[in-house]
This record gives sequence, structure tokens and C-alpha cells, in this order.
Amino acid sequence: MIQSKCQFSFCHYYLLTKSIIHLSFWLLLSPSSIKYNDCRLNKHTTADFWQQFHTTLVNIGNFPSVSTSLSKNETILHLNGSKNNDDDDDDNRIQSNQINENCNNLDHHHNQFPGITSSSGNNHQRRRRRQKRHNSIRNNTAISKPWTTIPDRVYCGIVKKLSNQTTLNGVVRPSYYYHRLNEIVTPKRYRLRLRFDFEQKKLFGHLTIQIRIHNKTNQIEMNGRGLKILKATFSTGSIQINTNMIYYCPTTETIVLHFPKQLHRGGANITINYSGNLTNLIREQIIRQSYREYQQISWIDFGPIDARHMIPCWDEPRYKATFDLYLIIPKNTMAISNMNIDRRRSYSHYLDEIHFNTTPLISTYQMTIMMAPKFEITNSEKNHTKVRVRLITTATDSNDSNQWQFALESTEHLLEYFQYYYGHKYPSDKLDLITLESNQGQQTSMEKFGLIYFTHQDLSIKNLTLIGERDLQTVVSMLAHSISHQWLGNMVTFDDWSEFWLFEGLNQFMEKQAMDDVFPQWRSWQQYTADEMSLALRLDSSLNAESIQNSIRNPIEVSMMYPQGVNIYRKTTFLLRMLKQNLDHDIFRLALQKFINKYWTKTGSLKDLPECFLMAIDGIDQKDEKKYHQYRQFQKQIVRIFSNWTEMAGFPVLHVDEQRQNGNTRILLIHQERFVELRQNLSTTKVVWQQKSLWPIPISIVKSFNPFTPTNQALIENERVELRIPGIWSGEWIKLNPVFSNFYRIHYSDEMLNRFIVPIEEKLLPPLDRLNLIDDVFAMIRAGYTSTVTGLKLLQSFENEDNPNIWSVIITMLTDLHLIISNIESDHYRQSIQSNFEYYAQRLLKRMYHRYNNNWYSSVNQRPVGYRMKINQFARNQLRTRILCAMGQFGYENFHHEARIKYESYMENKIRSDLPLEILECVFRSFNSFRLSIDGARAAKTMTSKLQFEDLFKHYNEYDNETKQPEAKHLLSIALGSTNRFEEIRQVIQFALKSSNDDDDDDDVNDYDSRLMLIELARHSHIGRQQVLETIIMDNHYLDFITNKFQTLNQLYEFFRDLIETFTIRSELQPLEQLMANHTRLFDPIKQTLKLSLEKVQIMEQWYRNDIDSIRIFLEQMAEKSSRHDTNGDDNDHNNNNNHAMSMDNIHQPSMIDFSDLSNVNHNDNIDIDIGFDDDDVDVDGRNIVDDNNQLLPSTTAATNNSVIVNDLFDDDKFEGFDDD
Repeated sequence: MIQSKCQFSFCHYYLLTKSIIHLSFWLLLSPSSIKYNDCRLNKHTTADFWQQFHTTLVNIGNFPSVSTSLSKNETILHLNGSKNNDDDDDDNRIQSNQINENCNNLDHHHNQFPGITSSSGNNHQRRRRRQKRHNSIRNNTAISKPWTTIPDRVYCGIVKKLSNQTTLNGVVRPSYYYHRLNEIVTPKRYRLRLRFDFEQKKLFGHLTIQIRIHNKTNQIEMNGRGLKILKATFSTGSIQINTNMIYYCPTTETIVLHFPKQLHRGGANITINYSGNLTNLIREQIIRQSYREYQQISWIDFGPIDARHMIPCWDEPRYKATFDLYLIIPKNTMAISNMNIDRRRSYSHYLDEIHFNTTPLISTYQMTIMMAPKFEITNSEKNHTKVRVRLITTATDSNDSNQWQFALESTEHLLEYFQYYYGHKYPSDKLDLITLESNQGQQTSMEKFGLIYFTHQDLSIKNLTLIGERDLQTVVSMLAHSISHQWLGNMVTFDDWSEFWLFEGLNQFMEKQAMDDVFPQWRSWQQYTADEMSLALRLDSSLNAESIQNSIRNPIEVSMMYPQGVNIYRKTTFLLRMLKQNLDHDIFRLALQKFINKYWTKTGSLKDLPECFLMAIDGIDQKDEKKYHQYRQFQKQIVRIFSNWTEMAGFPVLHVDEQRQNGNTRILLIHQERFVELRQNLSTTKVVWQQKSLWPIPISIVKSFNPFTPTNQALIENERVELRIPGIWSGEWIKLNPVFSNFYRIHYSDEMLNRFIVPIEEKLLPPLDRLNLIDDVFAMIRAGYTSTVTGLKLLQSFENEDNPNIWSVIITMLTDLHLIISNIESDHYRQSIQSNFEYYAQRLLKRMYHRYNNNWYSSVNQRPVGYRMKINQFARNQLRTRILCAMGQFGYENFHHEARIKYESYMENKIRSDLPLEILECVFRSFNSFRLSIDGARAAKTMTSKLQFEDLFKHYNEYDNETKQPEAKHLLSIALGSTNRFEEIRQVIQFALKSSNDDDDDDDVNDYDSRLMLIELARHSHIGRQQVLETIIMDNHYLDFITNKFQTLNQLYEFFRDLIETFTIRSELQPLEQLMANHTRLFDPIKQTLKLSLEKVQIMEQWYRNDIDSIRIFLEQMAEKSSRHDTNGDDNDHNNNNNHAMSMDNIHQPSMIDFSDLSNVNHNDNIDIDIGFDDDDVDVDGRNIVDDNNQLLPSTTAATNNSVIVNDLFDDDKFEGFDDD
């Protein structure tokens, strides 16, 4: 090659460069070159991409010959089209030095890994080898070297330009597609020897993989990222073949071993010596480290797609294999992995080698390793399942082993339960629960085979006499979910990451089922439905909602835990509950057993689950086959709709109107459509999504005659349906979707809603039905189907409600309304409406508040009996806590007086164990209110209140984290954020954003507390949210500080999500949206997830603009009428307030949506459903006839020509009802 010193004209230089590049491509395109067929874009890549890809290649050097070699099915990866060969020389020198350095590091040890060939010799010999390699490259002669790196600057560079990026923990990773390995070669067994050198930040490994070759090939593709292959050998019998080329593709995170000969079908072994760099792994938190007393604790996580950083492997769930792990560690270090330790022997003077037992067939992401100088181990005192259960912790305050006993005993019971329910023994002989020290709010729980990680706070129960029962439920919930994964997820594994959320939803379902069966007193299904069903429906009502089966396009999204993904497994849980509620319980359990037995140690798909349900339905032995034939057909229809619902995005709403009453038969008109809360922009998109929005919907009802037993099941699939229900007399009420069992919403007409007032007041409806009713009404309000005034009137019938879950939903709705009112721009207008609304909320909650008033409050010098949480009164404790917090939020003066007494006693006496955390939360959230005198308006500042506020900073800085209730420091953060004064708001912002680089490092605010302070400021007042937003937008220093403080994507997303959702006007967020557009690198990874929060703001704005005037009129009329009533009677005489509900006709009410247009529907397009229920089907006491198991057999549907007849199957002894949720 001509030296660079020669002088050329521009034309000569251009021609020479073009000739060199043509020569390089000619060499690459020759038959001796390696065509890598699989490091390419997947089959779903569009033709436009390939056209742009080819055009870019041609434009690089005007290579007409390249176009003949590129197709959609084949891509030349090894494109050495570099213009400066000196760069290639430098790259090769660097790579050669890296290999020599790695080999030299191995020479320092007395015993090296078997099979690793290290480079020996003096420096002169190494220089000669490098010079020889350097000269060979310059002369374009082929050289024999153990490895080579693909200079895929062209290929990978183009892909990066044409695709988006995903940033995870500050590291940019490609997210344009998910490259799947071919199935020509598959692994059977990994024999792995690993050594982690944390001082040099190096990883050394020796790996032997037993493989199966299914078709002839001369190359083996596997996953690998950041690894350097030192040597790779193929062996079968007496034949050994070394690789002649090793290709790396960072874009697809793959390594290709190329061999000079064809590899024939059959079994073989691959032996690989390799090294890696730990710096990036630690930075990406694939390897997490902590320090205790100057000793290092390391946790190495192999999932979800991080095994490729540690070993060359087939890093996909479908490639399951066994693992033999040999770990080389220092002599003073202990190690834990998925299996028990087989033996430990000396490896060198300062190293030991630990061999773990062989695992069963598992996927790579289920592997894990943990190393520490010492573990504190607590063994379970009971052993019901012959499985060794132990809790292993690295916490500094873990000397008290009693704090783990509740977790260990619960684990024993849950293991026994799952073995019974799944019909299969636990797949290992040990189960380790490992607790790690973690900052509050950082999620580290992870289910691995035979080993589960938790945070220290997750499982620690220090004092059962003081701990809230909610904390006990949290412990059992996490254990049940993680243990269920040992069967569904670890042994029966999903085939592809696209089904990750489906399996998570199935385990979430089994978690609640186990809790309901093992701890029935908690009524977990009722509580979970109340807590999560409304949230799942609300998130899935977005136009951007995704279907369950298309929720993940890249496994990186699993680590990000984006909200739509989390909601996918919520939705899956409730779809499974819907399926179970419409089937026999034994059928559901038998179907899961068949599914597990069929795919044990294999990969399965939940698409195969309906098939197992059909097999279970046919497998149930019934005494009267004829009687159950129609019932079985209905069950099979229910099973089939599960697949349809998982493929469709969103869910339906049923508009129900009473068309007419014909004697004792009521005729309902039902119209289904997709439910979307944000209806402002539907004019352009409605036609698109409405065409695909017809669901097969199971229908069941409860009625006045028997409100606790669901009756008459049917399946509708058309847009409009006429439903005939006999046995319903005029004036009786009918409710659809009993016990909130189905994943859809109901929009009732005004007339139907009026009939529910008395059943709600007298609690004739079950709790979940009352909750479902009010939740659906407010969903219709947010979407604009119903007026807010209708909901406020209906709420007055809940004054005597005593169910904490229902009050939780009601308080959430009142909080949303309070937020809307607090964002009114006019101060006078806002204060007037806010004062009337707080009076309405106080009046609604006051009856329940005073019911327990004597128990809650006592003399200051006495122990407050009402504040002592009783372990067996969880429902009452929940209700008390929620009512207290709500009364404090809505400014009830009596509560503020008592809360101030409790706060001062707490701070003066430093009693950190007297008050439960639930009550402390109420007290601290009301700090800003009880430090002021409340008499209809905020009093002026006083010196006392100023000193109290400054005391909060002092208490926060002096607080001892090692006390019995460390969460109280976070409650102090909430109290600091409760102020609404401009000077104090600025002071709290400065304190929350204090950098650890400031002079006083001890006063640094941790990440979780910083977020609490800023978000509480935004939630508490309009000026607070404006100041927080302006601080972030106007000062780049604070923006950089926030991004550094919230290092993970989840923390960053949660902060901006909570901040955005404190606003109710979208235009006020335009500065933030502009900031997001200007900082694309920071916000692009969370931009899509924040769309849901921005959409929620638009929904709140839609709600505000639709109903604010009618809300104002209603509250003014109610306040005027209440003031007249109070002047004629004693306000404290609560016995005279029974007739509290106002007449629905005397209050101004906007018109409801008119459903008269549905009556003009062409009945030829409708489904005529006749529900046959006669009085002969009940006994003389008005109760349904049930069998010995108190089960009632539902009606089934039989399709006829243009109608569906619901046949009555209420025979003498059988009916299958719903769960008593």
C-alpha cells in the first residue's frame, strides 16, 4: 500500500480510495468470504428499510456490485469499507494488547482454568507476533488468529441511524427490534467455570456447552455482549475443530463462531475460553454491589437478557438447558446460587472453587449468583414439605431472627398449598429467601429458580403487636407471587418475551387465590379487586392501550416496568378471574394442572391454556351427562372468549336502558362499544377503533329478589342486544356484572340508578357490587356520559357505608374533584367552590368519623386506645385510617385539633413506637392544616407555626434511621411538602434538591424523600406545583441534578408522572413538554410512558370543562339547604340525620345522554335474548335451590337462527354460583 507521505491530486486520491474500497468489497464478496445470514433485521422489517439500507451502502462508496449481493433474506455483515487503514491497524493493535493483557492476568494465578491457553514468552516474542500481524494486515494477506472482531461500522452504524434508541440505567441500547437466534444449533447443558476479579474489573470464564446440531452448518450463533473469545473449539468424539473466524455484532448482541469445516447433525461439545469487563456490568446494575464494614457484597443477575454479559449462550427463554456451575472466589467469601453446594475445594493459595449441584432444565435468565464475606442464615422451624427453607440476609440489624419467622412460616404454608393446587411437587430440595439492603422505593424483588431476592424491608416483621395487618398482607403477597413463579415461569417457561406479562398475570392471579385460601380472613380477592380493578380499567381505557399479546417488542421493556406493561398483567389477572367466575372451580384447577404437566421443564404459551380448559371441562365426571351438556357448551364458549379478549386492546362499555316492562318481564336494551375516557378527539379516530370493537361478553345479573346470588348467564356478541328478564316486577332493580367479576363497565340510565339508592343505604347489595356501581358511575362522569351532579347525589346514599374498600374508592373520587377545584384560576371563585365542596365532603364522611370518635380520642395523658392497631380488626383499621386522612385533607377542624395534640406528644416524647404508621401518616399529612387555626379561611402566619415548620427540618436532619420505625423520616418529608406558603415552598424545594456535594453531607436528602417533598408540594397547592415546575424548567442545574439523583428510568419516570398528574389543565404543561422536546436523550426512553399521564390531565380538563358550572350550582344549593337545616336542629345530634339524601328532583341537574335513538334500531340486527326464570325455580322461602356444596348452576345459552335463548337449568339440586368475593 502506498504510504501516506506521497502527494496526490484530489482526482488521484479519489480514484485510489475508490479502488481500495472496491478491492475490499471484492475480497469480501468472494466465495472465501463469510456470508453471515442471521445477523440481520428480522422478517418483520419493512421493504422501505431494506431499500434505505441498500441506498446508504451504495452512497458510501458508489458500489454498484453490492446491490447484487443484498436481499431481504441475506446481509453481508463483514463490511470492511474503512477509508483509513491506519484505524484498522490501531484497532488490531488494541485488540492484540487486550488479549495479551487478559492472558497475562491468568498467568498470575498458580492454577489456571483447564483448557485456557495463555500466551507465554517474553516481551520480545510478543512484539514480534504483533509486528507480524501488523505487516500481514498491510499486505492484505490472510493470517491465522484465534479470533477477529467484525468492524461493522457500516452495518451497525446504519441501523442506529434508522432506528430509535432505548436508554436503560444511563446506557443506550438498541430497541428497534428483537433479534432471535436461529434454531440450527440448540444447547443442552452448560458446564461453566467463572471467576470475577472485582479489583481489576475483569471476568474470566471457561465454558463447555453440550449442543445439538439439527442441520448441517459451519457456523454457530449465540448471544454475547462485551465478551472477548480467547479460544473456541468444537469437539465430537475424537474430532476437534478450532474456529478460524469469530464474528461479533454489537447491534444484535450476538457472537458467531465460524469453522473451516461443515458440522454434521448430532450431539457435540463447544469449549470456549473468554474474558470480559465488569465496569459496564456494574454501571448497568447487572452486577450490584454494596459494602458493609468495608466488605463487599455482590449480586450477579442473569435476567432478563443479561446472561449474555457473563457467558456466551442462547439467551432466550425457549432455549432451556441444565447448568453445572463452578465458581472461583476468595477463601474468605461465601457464595449462593440456584442449587445447593456440592463441594468446596482449594483452588490456589488464596482462592477456592465451589461446585453447585446441576440444575434442572431452566432458561438462562433464571440463573443468579451472590457473594459476600458472611451471611446471616435463619432456618425455618417447621418442615411440612421436606424442602429446606431458609432466610439469608446481609442486613446489619439482622441479629434478631424472630423478625423473619412470620415470613418463613408463611413460606412453608404457601409451598404446601401450591403443591396441592398445581398437582406437582416443588422442583428443588431448597428454597432460599435472600434479603438485600436497599433504599426505600427501589424494587429489587426477583424470582429465580430455588432462590428469591427481596429487600430487607419486604420481609422484616419486628413486632407483631404493633405492625399493621396491611404489612402482613404485603409480606404474604410477595411470597405467594414469588413462590408461584417456581412452577409457572421457572419450570413452565414462556416461549417468547412477548408473553412475559401473561405469565406475570397468571402468577398474580394465583397469588391472590393462595392468599384467599390460606388466609381467608383477609378476603384478598375483594381487597385486590377494590384496589386494582378500577386502576386497571382506567389505564386500559386509553386510546393508546395495547393488547395483552402485543405488549412487548423488546425484552428491555421488561426491566423498564412501563405502566402499560404493568397494567397488562393486571388485566390478565382480572381476565383469568372472569374466566374462573364463569367456570366451575374444580375445572379451573384441573386445567392449570394439565397445563403444568404438559409443559413441565418446557416452554409453553398461554395460548395453549384454553385448550387445557376445554380438556378439563370434558374430563369432569358428571352424574347426569344430559343435564350438563348445555352447561358444558356454555363453558366452552366462555373459554374461547379468553383468547379473543387477549388479542383485543381496551375493553367494552355496556349502555343499559330499560326499554319497557311487559307484565313481570323487563326488557333491557344493551349497546356495546369500546370505552375511552378521553372523548374530546374521537371525531377523527372513532371510526377506526369502533370497527374492531365488538367483544364476546358474558352477561349475568342480580336483582332485588335475590341480590347475593348471580343468575341467568348469557353470551352476547352483537353490537345491540335486547334482553328479556322474566320474574321482575315494576319498581324492582336489576344490576349487571355481579361482584365486579367481568372486565367491562356498565352505563346505567337515570331511572335505573335511582332504584339503587335504597339498596345502597340498606346494604342490600354485596360490597363489591356497591363498589362496582359507584366506580362505574364516576368512570361515566369522567368520559362525559353522565353528569357529576348525578354522582354526587348518589354518593349521599353511602353515608352509612362501613366497607373500607368502598370508602377508598369514594375518597379517591373526592380527591380528584378536590384537585380539579383547586386548579381554578380565579381565587375568589376557587375559594367559594372549594369551601362548599369541603363542607359536602365533611358532611359525607362525618357520620363514619363520629361513629368511632370515643374510641379514637381520649385524654392527652392516657394511652389512646383508638390509636392502637388491633391485629384482628384489619377492616376497621383500614376504614379508620382512610376516614382520618380524608377528614384531614378536607379541613375538618375537630380532626386538626386532635392531630396537633398527637403530633406534639410524638415529637416531645420521641416515642417512635406508640403510634402505628397508618395513623402517623394521617397526622403528618395534615401538618400544615393543624398548625393554623381553621375557621373557613386560612389564618395569618404566627410565630408558633413558623417555629414548628423549622422544627421539621431539624427533626429530619437529626432523625436516626436505625430506630424501630425508619419510615417516619419519610413522613416528615410529607409534612414538609404540605405547606402552601411561597417562602416555605421555596425553602422546601432548596432542601429537597440539596446536593450531596454540599458542605454538609450528613444533611443530604435521599432520592425517595426528595421525590416525596416535591410531589407533596405539587399536590397540596396550585402555587406549589407551579413553583416545582418552574424550578425544573428555568434552572438547568436543577434538571441535571434531578436526572443524576433519579438514576434509574423507573425513578425518573415516577417523579415526572406524579408531577404531571397534579395538573388538570394541559396548557399549563406546555413548558414541560417543550423541555421534553429539547432534551430528547433524557426523555425519549420515558416519553411513551408519560403519554398516559398527559392523557389523564386531558381527561381531568375535559371533566372540568363539562361539569364545573353544574358542580358549583349543586354545591351552592346543597350548602344553602344544609344551613337552613342546621339552624333548626342540633348539628351534633346525628340520630336526626337519617333522611340526609336530597331529592333527586329538587336539585338542578344537567340532562343525561339520551338513549332514545337505540329504540329505533332495526330489530333484525339485534339478538333477542329470553332469560327464562320463573317463580317455580325457588323454594317457599324465596331462596334458590342449591346442592350440598351451596352451589347454583347458571343458565346457559343455546344458539338458534337469529336469537339466543337462555335456557333455565335451575333443576332440583344444581346451580354453580360465583365466588363470595
